[in-house]
Amino acid sequence: MFTCAVSPLFDHAGRLAGAVNISSCRSDLGRSAHELALAVTTEATRRIEQSFFRRRYRASWIATLPDDGHGMLAYDDDRRVVGACRTARGMFGLTDAMIDDGIDLSHLIQLDDRATRAADDPVTLRRADGTPWGRGRLAPPVRVRSPRPMPAPP
Repeated sequence: MFTCAVSPLFDHAGRLAGAVNISSCRSDLGRSAHELALAVTTEATRRIEQSFFRRRYRASWIATLPDDGHGMLAYDDDRRVVGACRTARGMFGLTDAMIDDGIDLSHLIQLDDRATRAADDPVTLRRADGTPWGRGRLAPPVRVRSPRPMPAPP
């Protein structure tokens, strides 16, 4: 008997990029083993997708959205959305055209002005209409520092 547990893998823009598959040809594996394999593939794809997204938008702010924590929005210093993962696109009905046009973050979520303080701080997010949504996280951009100039030789 051949069993497999597969979970789709989506890129930073929500397009199908591949799949994670755990397969077995053992006939003695029960339903619980298959459920465990499926949970492992699902968690692995979630982490890979987050890594894809964070790497692609490392020069942007990244908001991890409440609920299950899978939704992520990337935005610039002017709070214009520059990227959204598949989950966030579904939550807000975002399209490539909307993101390319630079939709303002305030049309989707509200952040208080203190929400830019430290890396990966939990913050309270509100929906665009101001109603509380829940706790999310904000990660600041990775700023590339210029190398220090070498002192002139004596």
